[in-house]
Amino acid sequence: MMFGVSGSSRATTDSVIGTSGVPIRLFAANVAVTGTVAANLILRNGTGSTDTIWITEESKRGTQAANLTFFYGEQGILFSSGLFYDHDAAFTSVTFQYRIEK
Repeated sequence: MMFGVSGSSRATTDSVIGTSGVPIRLFAANVAVTGTVAANLILRNGTGSTDTIWITEESKRGTQAANLTFFYGEQGILFSSGLFYDHDAAFTSVTFQYRIEK
């Protein structure tokens, strides 16, 4: 069970998730995979594509990976400088569940 989720966002391109530059606690990411190639979910601490990668999750290809959810526990993972998602063309979209920290 997730506590204190304050937002969700769906991304189809490189995107800041939540409010730009503020601490974001990520609880889960659901990846819609095209099914044709393997891909990586890349999440960065910050607001842009050159910021430090904190998480890389590998997806598989084919029908097994058509819908894949990564959970980060009840405490989530805190991205202290914001959360930036690097879109992979093998994904249709990624939906994030998070809380904005103050």
